[in-house]
Amino acid sequence: MSGAAAFVDRAAALARVQRMEEALQAVEKAARIAPNDPRAAAGLAQLNFETWRPAAALFEKAAHLAPQNFDLVRNHSLALAAEGDITAGVRKLEDALSAAPFWVDGHRTLA
Repeated sequence: MSGAAAFVDRAAALARVQRMEEALQAVEKAARIAPNDPRAAAGLAQLNFETWRPAAALFEKAAHLAPQNFDLVRNHSLALAAEGDITAGVRKLEDALSAAPFWVDGHRTLA
């Protein structure tokens, strides 16, 4: 297991027990060690979002690193909306649904 993977796993374990600030510190280390690691990028975006920090740009990077991960697309759209750009969030979901019309969670989120 790489150093970054160990920090991502530690962050996930800490988040499960609601030790969010420690989890965020761990995933930030992972992202510094491996800035192009999709798990580290996704974890960093998600933990920022869950702790009410800006996360849209982080989800955008994570989605770029893992374009097949529709959870990142959904969460990117939610982060955009949370940061005040509801139109961009809706557009992000609509674009994804054009490419993957049977993505049920995308339809559910858009509704």
